[in-house]
Amino acid sequence: MTYSQTTYPRETNIRTIHIRGIAVSISDQRGALLIIGKPEYKGKRVTIEGRGGEVRYGETRTQNFGERMVEGKKRSVAVFPRLVPGTYQTDTYVYSHSYERVSIDPEWAAELDWT
Repeated sequence: MTYSQTTYPRETNIRTIHIRGIAVSISDQRGALLIIGKPEYKGKRVTIEGRGGEVRYGETRTQNFGERMVEGKKRSVAVFPRLVPGTYQTDTYVYSHSYERVSIDPEWAAELDWT
């Protein structure tokens, strides 16, 4: 998804950090979201939708869970890099995890543990 430079400010200091051994990209103006789930979530889709803050209301991003090793255990992980700061809501068919809200801050990676 591309963002208009007139809508969102130019990003500076884009970098990759590691959270629990998983690489995720952030910047001085944007954060990230890391969702760690059970191995059986592999291939399932999760969508996040903007609900407030700098992110446009209703703006969506979608990722599929992929298999990764997290702290020596096999897990499914969905990574949302370089998100515009604000409040997002999850939308997924993964049991009991629809409509969870999460706040994204610049320079930080938020984490949801669905294990």
